[in-house]
Amino acid sequence: MNIMMLRMMLIPLSLILSLFLQIAFANQSPHATGGNQYRMDTNTAISEGGTIPQTAGVIFGATVTDSDAGDTIQIQVELHKLPATFTGTPNYSSGFVSSGQQAKTAAITGLSAGNYGWAYRAVDNHGLATNWVPAENPDFIVQPSAPVITSSNTASGTINQSFSYQITATNNPTNYSAGGLPTGLNINTSTGLISGTPTASGTYSVTVLAANGGSTIGSLTLTITIAAATPSAP
Repeated sequence: MNIMMLRMMLIPLSLILSLFLQIAFANQSPHATGGNQYRMDTNTAISEGGTIPQTAGVIFGATVTDSDAGDTIQIQVELHKLPATFTGTPNYSSGFVSSGQQAKTAAITGLSAGNYGWAYRAVDNHGLATNWVPAENPDFIVQPSAPVITSSNTASGTINQSFSYQITATNNPTNYSAGGLPTGLNINTSTGLISGTPTASGTYSVTVLAANGGSTIGSLTLTITIAAATPSAP
C-alpha cells in the first residue's frame, strides 16, 4: 500500500473523529419543568386560575436542569394581561442557578386588575434556549383593591324636603348599596347617589357599601339626621 492510498484512508477517518468529538462535546440543551407562581407577600403558591389581591405581587419559578457539567441556567418569562398574543419575547427573567435548582424571578408588582398568562423557557449561560412552555388561560387573576369610601359619614335633611347625598370612593366602584335608609330615600346602585324626600324625622344609621368586583367591599356607617319641619310663624 503506497503513501497516497494511506492518505486517502486517513482523511475520512480524521473527519469521522472530528465529527464524533463535536457531537460528544456539543452544548446540551437545558430544561425547565414544574413552573410555579407565588404570592410575593406570603410566599405561598397560587393555584392555576387562582386569584390574588392587587397589592400581593407575583414571583415565577421553575426547576432547571442541564447535563453539561458546570453550566448555569435561568428562566425567561413572557407575561401578559389576557387576551394577548405571545411573541416569544421575554419581559422578565431570573438569575442563573446550577442544574437541579429552582430559578425564580424577582417580585413583579404593580399589575392592574385582570386575567394573566405567562409562558417560560430555560436558557443556559451559553445562550442556548429551550422551547417555550405555553401560558394557560388564565394562569392567575388579579383582583382590584377594595374601594375606600371617602364621602362624609354624616348627612342631614328636613322632613318632606328634597334630600341628596353622593357616595364617593377610591378604586373605581361599580356597584353601591345602602341599608337602613329613612323612608322616602333610595340609592342609585350604579352611581351611588342617595336621594328622595324623607317622610319621617329622626336619626338613622345607614350601612353604605361600595364594590368593584374584588373579594373585599368598602363600607361606611353613615348617620343621616332628618329634622322635623320648622313650624310656620303665626
